[in-house]
Amino acid sequence: MLRTFNSFAMVTLVALCTATASVEAQFGGGPIIVGPPLPAPVILPSVDGWQLMRIADLDLASGNAIAPHFGADGEIFVGVHGAERGLYRVAPGATSADLLVTTDDSVSAVDVDHETGNVFYAAEHLYRRSASGADQLWVGLYDLAEGGTLGTVHGIAIAPDGYFDPMAGSSTRGFFPIDSISSDDGVMRSFSTLQSDVSSWFGTYPFQNPTDACYGPGVTPFASHTLYVSDHGYGATGMIWRMAINSPVGGTAPTSSVVATTEALEPDAIVYDAQIGKLLVLDRFDFGHRIVRVDLDTGEVESVGSVIHGLTALPGSLDISPDGLHLVVTDGDKVYVFDRETDNFIRGDSNADGSVDIADAIAALQQMIGESPMLCLEAMDVNDDDTVNIADVIHTLMYVTMGADIAAPFPNCGNVSGESLGCNVGGC
Repeated sequence: MLRTFNSFAMVTLVALCTATASVEAQFGGGPIIVGPPLPAPVILPSVDGWQLMRIADLDLASGNAIAPHFGADGEIFVGVHGAERGLYRVAPGATSADLLVTTDDSVSAVDVDHETGNVFYAAEHLYRRSASGADQLWVGLYDLAEGGTLGTVHGIAIAPDGYFDPMAGSSTRGFFPIDSISSDDGVMRSFSTLQSDVSSWFGTYPFQNPTDACYGPGVTPFASHTLYVSDHGYGATGMIWRMAINSPVGGTAPTSSVVATTEALEPDAIVYDAQIGKLLVLDRFDFGHRIVRVDLDTGEVESVGSVIHGLTALPGSLDISPDGLHLVVTDGDKVYVFDRETDNFIRGDSNADGSVDIADAIAALQQMIGESPMLCLEAMDVNDDDTVNIADVIHTLMYVTMGADIAAPFPNCGNVSGESLGCNVGGC
């Protein structure tokens, strides 16, 4: 846990001493002690439901950390926009970063394919860094622009496992850069993560200034995944776009609609939080940033922390780890890493209603296929093997029908020590 009370008290004490010296200088009195100017107080970001664990400093003389994304092994890949441009890596538990490759242009987007370990990043062109550390040009500027004028690639979103792209007519996982062509429109294109050829061109959409993209669950019976695009606006109204990617009719461009939010937003970055089924949005607000949750069904905006006045550099970014237990937020040359705070739970109570019955087996199935948010992974892990799969549903049914044993803390409400799958809503 970070200790901030003593440093705050010291700053307060120094401020009082300096004020006393100033009064004595004006009205006479004892000896005057002139010290160095006071440093600005450090305001650490905070997010409800998450605990700040460490700060990794890229130690940049000029530049901003941008587009952090977790790798499969807990490392964080982050780009730098500015003079010390390049792709960096923050190792698990580290408080510094290693420069992996220097780029000719500022990095503007990063994403990681957790299935292969490949890292994709945009620095005017699109590049791929293999799991072995080899970098290669993936898609060139001319190919991406298709002969037109290309703006900055603002977002890359790699589809989840099992994605089927009807535009490409294959089961290869979609790869979506979003680039601003002019001040009032944007283009979205589809790629395969297995080959560098452009597999389809989705066309032009009314994006004003797209800043980020992420996948979430489908919102129609035929759409297994939906792409969300944050649109900052920069002088116009900011918004979040919902792109229905999986269409039952192949060869048609995805439809777009705006997520109607209860508050006006200026989103710089977005990520889907699968454990609660909501978007986590880095919103520019009151000369800084705040982090809000957006309910995708109702559009309700919930602030999950005080305004982070320290986040003034453009652009800020955020990401959630594949297991849903870690959050990263960047600003300036700092990378802030949070751990999710876990709730108490009853093992087997997948729907968090305080009991274990047939409804929990149904709820677990719905959560596994993405029809509802994963409220508490620890509760769903009925056989306590540190994974959530169909075996846990079967174990729940065996308990309901045959009285099979369920691991602790069942039947009590409790928690687990050491590594946890996470529990956002425990129901007890």
